[in-house]
Amino acid sequence: IEAQLQPDDDKLFTWPLYAVTARERHRCPFVVIVVTPDGATARWAAKTVDLGGGVRYWPLVIGPEGIPKVVDREQARQQPQLAVLSVLAHGQGDVGTARAIGAAAAWAILPFPEDQRLLYSLLIESNLSEAARKAIEMEPGLDKFFTETQRRNYERGRAEGEAKGRAEGEVTALLKILTRRGLTPSSEQRRRMLECADVAQIEEWLDRALMVSSVDELFSK
Repeated sequence: IEAQLQPDDDKLFTWPLYAVTARERHRCPFVVIVVTPDGATARWAAKTVDLGGGVRYWPLVIGPEGIPKVVDREQARQQPQLAVLSVLAHGQGDVGTARAIGAAAAWAILPFPEDQRLLYSLLIESNLSEAARKAIEMEPGLDKFFTETQRRNYERGRAEGEAKGRAEGEVTALLKILTRRGLTPSSEQRRRMLECADVAQIEEWLDRALMVSSVDELFSK
């Protein structure tokens, strides 16, 4: 399963490779499922890939219409990742629906450990319309969900290790975010991060680390 936030032509080469490699390894049919909250990206991903020799390939694409609108808080509590994905897919739509989806996701992640909760709250906030965000902030219990306190806590995490230099501190934060998301850099990728002294580049990686589905994708642009 691949999460795809925007078109990336490199994936048209890697998706067929994923399928044939896994088919050979597991000796069974294999499907690459591409999940995207963006309609244009879904249409792009659904294109047939010409492999040559008359062989064609296409992944199974689940676009925003295939991602449910999770408004029930109990369902969101049981499936918090799906609830957050629902915000990514539908948070810019009808204000009432977006508010219900965003609130359900917010309640679902409140019990999470602080670092994980901050990560998900940033995803929720950045994918909600301003009107839906303001509506959620008026709901009792969620009035401080998008506060500057969260921002400051997040920035403190990014600045950890500042005594050794701003760049080193932000690389530390970058590695923590990737680890929290279950993304493990290779030794070469870790070396590239640790040796990078370009603060602007590291900050770009930090922003993208919240959204990418693989470490390779972090460096793809």
